Amino acid sequence: MSLSSVSHEDSSPRRLAFVGLGRAAGLSLAALDDRDDIVIVGGVDPRGVEAMTRLPSTAPVVGRSEELPSFDIAIVATPTPSHVEDCRRLFGHCEGGELILCEKPLALVSGEAEALFADARSAGVELRVLLHYAYAPEVLWARRRLGIEPPVESFAAYFRDPYGEGLFERAAVLGTSWVDLGVNALSVLERLVTLETADPLRSSIQLGVVRVGFSAAGGMGEGTIMTAWGDGDPVKRTSLRLRDGPRVDLDHVRGSVSVDGRELYRSRGQPISERYRTMLAAHLDGSELVHTNAATIDLHRVLAAGDIGR
Repeated sequence: MSLSSVSHEDSSPRRLAFVGLGRAAGLSLAALDDRDDIVIVGGVDPRGVEAMTRLPSTAPVVGRSEELPSFDIAIVATPTPSHVEDCRRLFGHCEGGELILCEKPLALVSGEAEALFADARSAGVELRVLLHYAYAPEVLWARRRLGIEPPVESFAAYFRDPYGEGLFERAAVLGTSWVDLGVNALSVLERLVTLETADPLRSSIQLGVVRVGFSAAGGMGEGTIMTAWGDGDPVKRTSLRLRDGPRVDLDHVRGSVSVDGRELYRSRGQPISERYRTMLAAHLDGSELVHTNAATIDLHRVLAAGDIGR
């Protein structure tokens, strides 16, 4: 199925619905604000009109997916542990030909992502995962400058969010720091290398340390991803060591790229807004940047392997 399956031949706006109206839905809604080819037709959230993200007054907020009006596109932005169930429930309400975009990660257990893609095919809908950091301006800039298969020898990634006081609430919504942030780190690396293995070295709700094996131009390599929920400012960075070459540092908070300490690129706009705009445009307009089902499944396989509790 291609994107043409969710486009109207008469060029009328495509109808979009949200399932879950929290912070992530708000980021998507803002990224769609200047598109006149999309009309918001409704949303699902148990909090009703008191949900965090407010839809246009013409778009009703209902309590169940079954109550949504007909749509062409749906964005699933519910708590991570319910993604699989919420997607399956939505499939049952589809008429066929819809595009379903689910927030990352799609599933927490190895094999569940593959099974959900199979369920989507059976329902006649196209399922994709919103892998934000794969569309980050600094990541795409580095990919263009380094080439599709740069000679990466090793890497170190550190992703931290300041969830100290809201730890238990965050755990209920997002799982663990590895589930929440590891998928971001992996989606950056997936743009530059082929992910192969994951070996968890340390795992708790707040901290994850995972050794990841990969293949790249020139051979095999490995690196370490550390994820953390704690105090202080957010930190999201990926450092690459190229074979017989420089160190390339990507700062995902600043949206910058430095080579051997010299900054060569800085995002013009707010990095998080640019990520969402670029990501949704790629999915809605058709782009080679959109991950294949196989690539998405492989990323989730490595994510699940890095969770010591699975």
